[in-house]
Amino acid sequence: MNKSAIRDFVKGTLGCTCPDKVFNEIRYEANVSLLQCQSAVSRIELGDRLLIYLLVTDSPDIVAHDLPGIIRNGEEERHRRGLNRFRAVVCTSNIDAVVNLANDVFTRHTERGDKVHLHVVTRENVKAIVEPTARD
Repeated sequence: MNKSAIRDFVKGTLGCTCPDKVFNEIRYEANVSLLQCQSAVSRIELGDRLLIYLLVTDSPDIVAHDLPGIIRNGEEERHRRGLNRFRAVVCTSNIDAVVNLANDVFTRHTERGDKVHLHVVTRENVKAIVEPTARD
């Protein structure tokens, strides 16, 4: 786990304005299985405040199938554990085919409060953090 790469990704790519002390405690897990998801995700937790699930795929079908479960699992974990925010991140080389679909799925499966966010980023954005096994 590359903590400085995670910090740069969260602050730079995701635009998180968390205070620096949140980055003192970073927990990372690869290949986490979630209910109602075919794909494993990577899970990042920062300072008992921010929860991030990373799905790496170029397949719109995987996004359509797994993103609702990722959102549901993330919202439930955030609420159950008293975390401040949850960010679902789709990492793809196929931004044009995935971004609108991901946004539509997100809109249908969350109340879109200020505590839950969706990001669609390129695989290059997460390369320094992890090379999760993608299911395409």
